[in-house]
Amino acid sequence: MYSTVRITAALTILLSLMTYTARAADLQKGLDAYSEKDWDLAAKELEPVAIDGDFNAQFLLAELYLRGDGKEQNFEQAFHWYFEASKSGHPQAQANAGSLLSLGLGVPREMPSAYYWWILSAIWTKNELTGGAFAALGEVAPLLNAEERKLISSSGRAAWQQGVGDGE
Repeated sequence: MYSTVRITAALTILLSLMTYTARAADLQKGLDAYSEKDWDLAAKELEPVAIDGDFNAQFLLAELYLRGDGKEQNFEQAFHWYFEASKSGHPQAQANAGSLLSLGLGVPREMPSAYYWWILSAIWTKNELTGGAFAALGEVAPLLNAEERKLISSSGRAAWQQGVGDGE
């Protein structure tokens, strides 16, 4: 029985490594195709890796949907993949999700949520803001009502504590 458990564990680890290696190869093929501007191949290779949760693949797939390269232009799908990458801490995806939310592209226009994602982008980049997020924060703040400011203040404070609350 002990040897059966060890064999099962070893096979599980081996299968996991094989799957990881295959996905890494798909990611590399997707990255190569993206850098060569072969959008159709990039989309084909990146999508399964994005579905598996790789935040770089999710970000690049969002870019393809946003521009309509290799995929039909679809702001809803672009937001979906930016959002997925954002949840894993991809700062440019966070800034882009905020931009789509602020413009109402692919999702209902939602300024407090846009502001939230721009704040997270700022936090994760240690205030080296991406995608014009800093400028956007300054432009949007005066447009928010008191309730929206309160919501953003509490969520921003929680995000700040989660992201850099360790004293950095």
